[in-house]
Formats: sequence, structure tokens, C-alpha cells
Amino acid sequence: MASQIERQTQTPDYNNKRPLNIGAVEADLADFTDADREAHDETLLDITIPELQAKFADGTLTSETLVKYYLRRILTFDVDGYSSVIELNPDALEIARQCDIERDTASSEQGSMYGIPVLLKDNIATGDKMHNTAGAVAMADSHADRDSFLAQKLREAGAIILGKCNLSEWANFMSFDSANGFSVLGGQTRNAFGMYDVGGSSSGSGSSVSANFATVTIGTETAGSLVSPASQNGVCTLKPSLGLLSRDRIIPISADQDTAGPMTRTMTDLAHFLNVLVGVDAHDAQTEKASPLAETDFTSYLDTDALKGARIAVVAREQDYKKGDGAFLDAAAGKLMTLGATIVRVPPLQMSMNFWNLYYPMHAGVNAYLKAIGDERTLSDIVAYNEADLANRAPFRQGLLHLSSIVPLDAVTLKAYERIQYHNKSAARHAMESIIRDHKVSAIVDINNYATYAYAVTGNPAVSVPTGFRDDGEPVSITFFGTYLQDPLLIAYGYAYEQATRIRKAPKLVLPSERKSEQ
Repeated sequence: MASQIERQTQTPDYNNKRPLNIGAVEADLADFTDADREAHDETLLDITIPELQAKFADGTLTSETLVKYYLRRILTFDVDGYSSVIELNPDALEIARQCDIERDTASSEQGSMYGIPVLLKDNIATGDKMHNTAGAVAMADSHADRDSFLAQKLREAGAIILGKCNLSEWANFMSFDSANGFSVLGGQTRNAFGMYDVGGSSSGSGSSVSANFATVTIGTETAGSLVSPASQNGVCTLKPSLGLLSRDRIIPISADQDTAGPMTRTMTDLAHFLNVLVGVDAHDAQTEKASPLAETDFTSYLDTDALKGARIAVVAREQDYKKGDGAFLDAAAGKLMTLGATIVRVPPLQMSMNFWNLYYPMHAGVNAYLKAIGDERTLSDIVAYNEADLANRAPFRQGLLHLSSIVPLDAVTLKAYERIQYHNKSAARHAMESIIRDHKVSAIVDINNYATYAYAVTGNPAVSVPTGFRDDGEPVSITFFGTYLQDPLLIAYGYAYEQATRIRKAPKLVLPSERKSEQ
């Protein structure tokens, strides 16, 4: 079987990739050239949300200029290059101009996300001119009936929804053999740092924020789909406690595990961004369970001393597990100790689980989503549509989608699913909680998304922050994970580690013509 990077560099021959529609913004960018973009790189590359707000306040920057900057970077590097953006909001510049007017005339202070450009993964609904497709040809013309809860929260905060991000089609539940970051509509997303695995399924969200195509992005995860692309593209993410962020109008896989999450270049941005995303939503009952954190100011946990006195478990992996993962964990353990933490080395989490337990919720969830937006089709209809032209609608085939579509939606199957899910949760919870209890630690640390089977299944949080680069330049991150609703503490740990290491660096992007010559 081909490796992930082999699949990502050998894009199949098919004819349904949808070109990025730049018609709505091209004329507006006539006065913002590549030379203008290069001039702004010095001050806007990897800029944080507080720094942007300071520039807005002193009049040295407008939201309109910031949007034009990101759009020019997308048109220069992303189109036929990184392919991380699947659709642009045709109203983004008009919204930015309105933000600038209101900023100058408003009598009250706006929040930190006011006038900030955001990209959303293309399975998160917006009730505007943009589509919500999951990257699928069958959903190419699909519009949501209204904003998702997250999109609504962004608009209320004055954020600018710049567009949608490419993804692994159907959030990586399409095919057994697909490439991370590939969707038929969006093509193959590329890693911001070079010819490395881009990670999935929030590939476009991770690559685009790393490449400075927006200030921040939102991805989604069922198991590893936030943490993996964040680690692979050298950015930060929070896989939240289940229910901290609403799943309303997000194309689903499993309500027992699905969550959205912020993807940012810094932990500072993550905290500011998270503040406007959380909230109890009547459309998602799980948000009630996370309501103790609904009014949290996550920026108050940005504490460089957060690790002093902490007791942290660091997974002990063999040095040759993958390109020196053991060495990265050893170095991270050493840095954590210099920050005042006591380190306990523990073996990788062990558990017996059924990993193919998502067919039933995928079938039921997609059918429910389609019905909610007024689409009369079912998942079975979509599979049949793809089957009529597999080469152009499902070039990696659709084994996972097909198996999901034939699982009966009856009480017997539901009971079987619930039994397996109960077993998985119990096994994962025992594996995590036994380490936390027996070693008296407040969090566990591992590389990338290696432990996702534990915290994803339990609905527990995880924070991923860059920790270094492999010898060939591939980014790598460590991930802090812990118990339910421990999100603020993990953010504090991630921030303290980030500030002490300052590993993040902006990738050196190449033009599409140069990228093709690399392959």
C-alpha cells in the first residue's frame, strides 16, 4: 500500500476539481499587487490577534487591507499550489469595509475578534452565498438553510468569514485508501512546509493558517483530525472537551466524538479565538454538559508559570519509533522540567478497542444533516451517485462511505453500536485515568495524534503545540491531554511550553510553478 506522502504526490487523474472562484475579489485586488503583499509581509506575517487589534486601534491597518493581504497570498500561492482554500466568501471585502466604518464610529469597544479574517473547514455551514460540501461532488451545489452556531458566533463577534478550507473528503470517512487532504472538489491540499504528509482531515485548516492565508481557522475532529494537521503544519490546536463547541450544522461522522476546534499559529490567538466560539446551544444538547466553561475567559490562562509545580506524564517511546520521536519526547520532558514540572515517564496507552464503530452514526448523522438543510437525498443516494462515475467522483473509491450507507438504521443496530461505543469509552477512560490516578499527574504528553484513540473516544480535551522539526524539515508537535473540561489547564500548559520554546516559524512558501517542479 502506498504511503500517505506517495498518495499526496500522485494525485489521480479526474475532471471534477472546482477552480477557486476569484471573480468576486479579483477586481478589488487590482490595487493590491504582489509587491504590496511583499511589503506587508514584514509586518503581517505570523501577526497575532492582539497585535492586529493594536494596529486597528492606532490606524496603521484596516480590516479591508488585512483581507486584501490574505486574498493576495491565496491567489499567489494557494491556487493550483497548496490548494488549502476551497471557496472564497464573495462578500468578505464588503464585510471588512463595514467593520472599518463601525470601528471608527462605534461608541462601545469591540472584542478581540472584531474585524479578524477567519477560514472555516468546508463541513461547517454558513447561511450565506458559500456552499457546504465536505469536498464531495455530490454536495457541490449544497447550501445550508442557515448559519451554524459557530458561524453565528463569529458574526456576532464581528469576525470576517473569509472562506472555506479544503479537507479530506467527508472528513476522511470516504475511502480506505484516500490521501490526507484530498477532496474531489478541492484537489490535494499540500503541507505548508514542503513535501510532507499534510495530515487529515482538517488539512486545509492546518495548512492555510500556517501559510498565513487567514489569521485563524476552524477545523473539526472525530479522531485526530485537528491534532494531526496541526502537528504536520506547525500550528496550535485545541481538540476541545466534547460539547465545549457546538456541532450544530456541521456535516457529521459521530455525535459521540465529533467536535470543531480552533487552529492558530499561537496559543495566544487560540485563547482569544476560543472565547467567541464557546457557548450553550439549544441545537446541541452536549453543550449543556460543557456549560461550566461557557463563560470562561481563556486568555486568563495564558500564564508562563503554569507548569511550575505541575506533575506531567510523558510517554516513553522508542527512539526509532518514527524519525526520532523518542528524542523529541526526551527534549520536551527536559524543557518541562526546566519550567518547574515534575516528569513521570509512562508507556504508551494500551487498550482493546473496536475502531470500525462509526458506520452507524455516519449513516444516521448524514441523513439527519441532509434532512435538516432541506435536501431530500440520503447517504445511499450519494453513494449511488458516486458509483455512476467513480473515476471522477470517487477516484480513491468510497469503501467507508459505502459501508456506512448499508448499515441498517434500526433499533438492533443502534443497540450494537451503543455496546461497542460503551466498550471503547470504558477502555479508553480506564487507560487514561489509571495513568493520571496511579502517577498523580494532571496531564499526559505524547507526540502528534498518537494517543487520539484515547482522548477522542472519551470526549476529553487535548492541546497540541509545535516542539521542533525532524532532520528533513518536517514539523512535529507534542500534545497535552487530560480529563473532561480540563481545557483551560491544558491551554495554560501549552502556552507556557510555547513561550519557553518558541519553535513556530512561518513556512517559506513556493509558487505553484516551483511546487510542481518539486514533485
